[in-house]
Amino acid sequence: MKKFLLYLVLLMLGAFLWWAVSPLILDKEVQDELDPALEARLKMQEEVDSRHTNEEASADTQNKETPRPPAGTAVFVEGPFPIKDTPGHTASGEVEIIHSPEETLIRYLDYDGTNGPDLKIYLSKDLEAEDYIDLGQSKGNKGTLIYGVPMDADLSDYKYILTWCEAFGVLFDYAEVKLN
Repeated sequence: MKKFLLYLVLLMLGAFLWWAVSPLILDKEVQDELDPALEARLKMQEEVDSRHTNEEASADTQNKETPRPPAGTAVFVEGPFPIKDTPGHTASGEVEIIHSPEETLIRYLDYDGTNGPDLKIYLSKDLEAEDYIDLGQSKGNKGTLIYGVPMDADLSDYKYILTWCEAFGVLFDYAEVKLN
């Protein structure tokens, strides 16, 4: 009976160690893609913005007004915001916020972070994750990752996007968001 309990404890300890340590040595690459309709609208908006910028430059010399798309219908991107690492958890890449009338998305670009157990993505008011919105489980630690933001979230209240280890209460990396 004692041997059985010893084996059971060793098995449980081994399972815990695998859960806690294996993410540190195993990478998970993800290549999320935007909905094709949203991607098309973003490209179209970029063209309109580019045209508007060029027309503004020529309007400065000709003193003309150029019409803009109606507010609330445009798709636009804020950022990119660089991802910053923390001691012991290297990270690189950028984060951008994509706004459309139907949804708001957080998109990690060329992300290369440290993997870990129980990683979550938070919108947070601070780096200690005391006041945050949980965007869900981390999908991976490399590549392009997309997370949805609740429609009722006021992004002007949240200054950071965090990769947070919930099990151990540790910040892995973050991006500071500076909205216009």
